[in-house]
Amino acid sequence: MPIPILLDKGTFRLSWENKRVHNGKWYFGFICSKCKAKIFALDDPTQGQAKPPIAIGRGKFSAPCRQCKTEELVFEASDLVPLQAEQDDGPELLFRRRKPSGKARQKLSNRYPKAKASFGLKFIEERPECAVIFARCVVNWSYVENQTALLLAKILKINTEPALAMFLAMQNSRVQVSVITAAAKSVLSPDDFRLFQAMMNIRRSVESARNHLVHGVIGGSMSVENGILWSDQKDHASHTAIVWGTDYTQMETKHLDEVFVYEADDLETIAQDLEWLHGFIGSFWGYIGSSNAEWRAERYHQLCAEPRVQAELHRMKQADKNSPSTPAQ
Repeated sequence: MPIPILLDKGTFRLSWENKRVHNGKWYFGFICSKCKAKIFALDDPTQGQAKPPIAIGRGKFSAPCRQCKTEELVFEASDLVPLQAEQDDGPELLFRRRKPSGKARQKLSNRYPKAKASFGLKFIEERPECAVIFARCVVNWSYVENQTALLLAKILKINTEPALAMFLAMQNSRVQVSVITAAAKSVLSPDDFRLFQAMMNIRRSVESARNHLVHGVIGGSMSVENGILWSDQKDHASHTAIVWGTDYTQMETKHLDEVFVYEADDLETIAQDLEWLHGFIGSFWGYIGSSNAEWRAERYHQLCAEPRVQAELHRMKQADKNSPSTPAQ
C-alpha cells in the first residue's frame, strides 16, 4: 500500500464491521467521535512504522463504529492514523484462510492415483471449506468487472450511468477488454498504457483460471479429503453418453485422464488472485485520476514494482525483443 493514500475528492467507505482484528497487530483507522473507540479500517503493512499523514487530499472517509454501533461516521483524510489493537475482536471466520498454493488444478490420476471419481450435485456441499472459497471465486468476478467499468469511465472522463451500463451489458469479456484497451490507447501516455497492458494481461490470466473453475462439473472422492474434483462439461457429458451405451469399465481409464483435482489451497490461489486484481485495478484507477504530479510520479513506480506487474512487464519486454521488427515502409 503506497503512503500517503491520495483522496482527491469524494467519500470512500471503509467497512470492517465483520473483520477480525488481532491483539498487538497494527492497523490504519480512526477514533470514533462519539465513543472514542478505535475503528480499525485497513491493514497496516508497515506494522506501526508509517508516520502521518497516512492519507491526504480533499476526499473523506466513511466508516462504522463497531463499539457504539454507529453505522456511519465521516472523517477527513488526515484523521486516518496508525492504531494498534489491544485485544482480539470481531467474529471468527468459519474457516481461516489458507495460504495459496500458487498452483493450478492437477490431474487426479497424477495426484491421487488410487482415487475413485464421482460426480453429482451433492459433492460441493460435502466440502464446505471448498464451497466457501468457490463462492468467493464466483462472487468476486462481478467486483472485478465493476471496477473495470469504473476504470473505463475514468479513462474517458465520464461518469454517466448509460456508459457504465453499456460496458457491463457486454457479455463477452474479449469485447469489454477491446473497448477499454482502445480507449486507454487513445488517452493514456505511452508509459501509462504499457502499465495498463500489463494489468489487463494479468486480468486475462486470472479470468481464465476463474472461468475454468466455475464452468466445470464438480465431483468428489473419499481419497481427496480437502478438495474437489473437476471435469470439463463437454468431457463429462461425452463420458456419460458413452457409458450409457457401452461397457463402463472400458471407459474408466479414459475418463480419469479428463478429471482434475482442486485442493483447498489451489482454490484459495484463484480467490486471492481475484481480490488482488480488484485492488490493483482500483489503485490504477486512482493513479490515472489524480492531478497531483509529484504523487503520480511516485505512485507509478510503486505500481510497476508490484511483483506480478513487474514480472509481466519483464515478460512483455522480452516478447518485444523476440518479435521480428516491422520493416520500414
